[in-house]
Amino acid sequence: MKIWIAIVLAALIVSSASAQTTVLYNPSLGTTPTAQGWIAFAAPLGGTSTTNTTETTLDTTSAVTDEAGYSNYTASLTPSLINSNFPVLNPAIGFTLNFNVQIDTANDPDTTRAGFAVILLGSDSKGVELGFWSNQIWAHNVGFATHSTPANFTTTGAFNQYALTILNGNYSLTANGTQILSGSTVNYVTPAPPYTLANYVFLGDDDMTDSGAEEIKTVSISVPEPTSGILGLGLAAAALVKRNKRR
Repeated sequence: MKIWIAIVLAALIVSSASAQTTVLYNPSLGTTPTAQGWIAFAAPLGGTSTTNTTETTLDTTSAVTDEAGYSNYTASLTPSLINSNFPVLNPAIGFTLNFNVQIDTANDPDTTRAGFAVILLGSDSKGVELGFWSNQIWAHNVGFATHSTPANFTTTGAFNQYALTILNGNYSLTANGTQILSGSTVNYVTPAPPYTLANYVFLGDDDMTDSGAEEIKTVSISVPEPTSGILGLGLAAAALVKRNKRR
């Protein structure tokens, strides 16, 4: 019986740990994020993007009114996915946006906005927008006039590996493996797109009052693997344990 209990536990552990990761940007390929086919650069109000074999640098410091960034949707009046195979981000089972970023310049005179932001919305269009300053990271509240209590964290001087996870109406941000920020997801509703889009990802400057420059090294999205086979093994093992108990 101990053997079958071990199998059940192993099955459950594998089930919870398995994830399917889609790499949205890999600098070692030597091409721009846009060329890799998952996210695309747009600069509707100004801004530049330059790529080498180690990172992509996004810069909106020429004017605070610049807006530029990378998203998995087209920048148009009727946005559509850059790649129709982009995974569904189901908040009931959870998903994680992984990104390795170093802030070079943070010009943030507007204390309700940020020159670098990350937006992650699930299949229900709910999620979170994070603002990155040189020494703090925080989440926008509904209406964008205020933000959450910030996490005191140095975003400049070195690359940091971030993981933004959404699950069951909550978000959690880790930096280099340590959780630094968490809260409830938000239904921003307005303004219109992108906040009404489903399965949405954005990294960049989406504000006309602040500006910044940052280096982006890697970006990926992880969702749970289909677990029917693993769970089936667990259920079968559990049934055998139950039968053994009857003997």
